[in-house]
Amino acid sequence: MKLSELINEATDVEIAVLPETNADGSISWFVYIVNIGSQIITNVLIQSSGEGEIDAWPVKSSVLKHFMDEILPGNSAKIEMLIEDVFILKNNYWVSFYKDTTIFDKQFFFAPNSISIENCKEILSLNHKGILAR
Repeated sequence: MKLSELINEATDVEIAVLPETNADGSISWFVYIVNIGSQIITNVLIQSSGEGEIDAWPVKSSVLKHFMDEILPGNSAKIEMLIEDVFILKNNYWVSFYKDTTIFDKQFFFAPNSISIENCKEILSLNHKGILAR
């Protein structure tokens, strides 16, 4: 049996970026993972990276890896802060986790220039305005 046959596509998680207003009135952007399923997810590994072009030159951001022991059903976890410099890149998030003994994974992304206040919509699972990754 191939490893790819053991991994299932995740359908019960979301990746979202939310604007949060700081004390000085400025806005910081944070990426969250949300468990929208009915089961606990464990050993959650998230790899984030960005890629694209700036002035016709290929650009790649650093690859970051994040780990969470578990995320309960209906709960979320903050992954990282995004700086506005990477908004012009395609920002990728590869999520892998277990439900019981079964492995699930899925890749999500934010299209270049899609992260902005104007594009924020209500995200019911977070009860907050933000942008969901595709």
